[in-house]
Amino acid sequence: MLTETGWATPMFQVVALSYRPNQMIALWPAQQIVTLPGGRLTITAEDLRASAGVELRLAAPLDKVTVESGPMTILSDHGWQVTLDRLLFAFRNAGTGPADYDVYLNAESIAAPVEIKALIDPAGNLPATLELARIDARVSLTQPLDRHMRAPVNPTAIELREMQITWGDIGLNATGSVTIAPDGTPAGQVMLSAQNWRQVVGLGVAAGLVPQRIGGLIERAGGLLSGGSDTLSAPLTFTDGQMALG
Repeated sequence: MLTETGWATPMFQVVALSYRPNQMIALWPAQQIVTLPGGRLTITAEDLRASAGVELRLAAPLDKVTVESGPMTILSDHGWQVTLDRLLFAFRNAGTGPADYDVYLNAESIAAPVEIKALIDPAGNLPATLELARIDARVSLTQPLDRHMRAPVNPTAIELREMQITWGDIGLNATGSVTIAPDGTPAGQVMLSAQNWRQVVGLGVAAGLVPQRIGGLIERAGGLLSGGSDTLSAPLTFTDGQMALG
């Protein structure tokens, strides 16, 4: 079993304009190899690039980071692979506070390893690829990301402006906000909405994530909350270390 960690690539470029040295662009080649404890990953991607910038101040606080890629394949030496058609990740200073950051992730046409697909959807009712996964949020941290930063850095609040997952006939959406205490306990409310929610429950039962007897209870409760509709909307509330749906 591999125990070392490494990265191999035929070329890697980091460029910056002489009159704007605080803004950098990184360019990756079409293929690279990442070695992790227990396995090796071969990453093939079209137009994988990133840009990053810091503010021109003594503390050099992080201003923004953007990573984007065209079609990408991650192949493990254990035989599994993950593919996607497009990836965009953006992280930037929100401008509302020294440790507030906007986070955006958009991934399209994601194909997970067939072993995971079979675990989630043993009956094979869903498409092979998940069409869309998107997160748009604002995160407040315990300290700014600058050259004075000391570990650990933990979130103190999360404002979820949008979370969207589209997979075949299933659609999941969430919005809301929570605060996070120093001990990690969340408090707040997130509004969840699920299209074809009965299929979601069925997947949980088929995968063994939800016991059969609980699945029936969830379906009856969901029928009441949804009024018999295929779309179920309900608040997920966190308070005093407890979580409640509906």
